[in-house]
Amino acid sequence: MINIENFYKFLGEYKGTGQQIDVAHNCLIFGVALSSKPENVLELGIGSGYVTRAILYALKFNGKGKLTSVDNWHDWKGKEPAHIEGLRKQNVNVVVMDEGRFVKSQPDNSYDFLISDGDHHRAGGWAKDVFRIVKAGGIIFVHDVSKGGYSSLRRYAELSKEKRLAHFIFSKSSRKRERCNRGLLMVQNGE
Repeated sequence: MINIENFYKFLGEYKGTGQQIDVAHNCLIFGVALSSKPENVLELGIGSGYVTRAILYALKFNGKGKLTSVDNWHDWKGKEPAHIEGLRKQNVNVVVMDEGRFVKSQPDNSYDFLISDGDHHRAGGWAKDVFRIVKAGGIIFVHDVSKGGYSSLRRYAELSKEKRLAHFIFSKSSRKRERCNRGLLMVQNGE
């Protein structure tokens, strides 16, 4: 069991680098993971590991669940960042691979919780496969769906509407430099 106060201390480490998801959206992902008790979580795009660590806190607090995180280190110029070894030591299954290839290789209904914050330019190309690999009732999060220049990510919201799935885009900011306006789509899958 994990002391929940450690999560709140961890939130204070937020640096707002422009690549990290914002605190509010990270809290949302943490809370949904904490409440939904996922067994198999897939994270597409590790980046700074800020979301990865929040998911780990939720899984440890729940006392169950495993996390697979996929990244090709594109944002790191092909070199694995130093913080990844620490994630492996916490039993994160780190897969170094193109996210699209990984998603397309996964069997149907493999995951019950998925976070996509990786390849912003091509991720819409495997959106149908994301819905295919997440179980019915599972949760899908896609970050930056409201930010200009990432039209590929809007495919997730379009598919959610087409499939008549419960979904919401969290995109309101109330504080300076909060960056919630970038948009976080949350979908309850129905396939």
